[in-house]
Amino acid sequence: KQYASAFFGTSLASTLVGTGVVILYAVTFACRALYEFPWFGPVPTFLLMALITAGAFTLAIRLSAQVIGVLGLLGGFLTPALVSTGVDNPPALFGYITILNLGLFAMIWKRQWDSLATLAAIATVGVELGWMLRFYRPEKLVVLQVILPLFPALFAGFFAAMERNRR
Repeated sequence: KQYASAFFGTSLASTLVGTGVVILYAVTFACRALYEFPWFGPVPTFLLMALITAGAFTLAIRLSAQVIGVLGLLGGFLTPALVSTGVDNPPALFGYITILNLGLFAMIWKRQWDSLATLAAIATVGVELGWMLRFYRPEKLVVLQVILPLFPALFAGFFAAMERNRR
């Protein structure tokens, strides 16, 4: 009986928190894209969505709820597309993706949710492909030469650290 109440209590809490995270992303996006509230320009909306992502990662760790981590991962990787102004800014985009992946690595390290690393790698490749399809021109080859090896090296370093620490 005690196990059942602990399980359902945790499950209910994870469901409610996950629903709250999705609602926060949706409302923030709606304030910018649908209602065009003046305060919700690209930068404040981006910062708010990044804060929601950080909060989702923190709650996922605290509640030991991988589903909340997945929602934060999805929201974090969708944020640049949802807040896009159509202007190419590779340092900001890929800097954000790097920070996002580092946050994911911290969550994966703490909770040993290795499957999230695979999702993060797939989402990172998706962002790279999206940027290439939308903004790549031959004169931007230098950006590609920096970005393409950066993320595999980041993931390889993380996996090497995990292996070294037997996680």
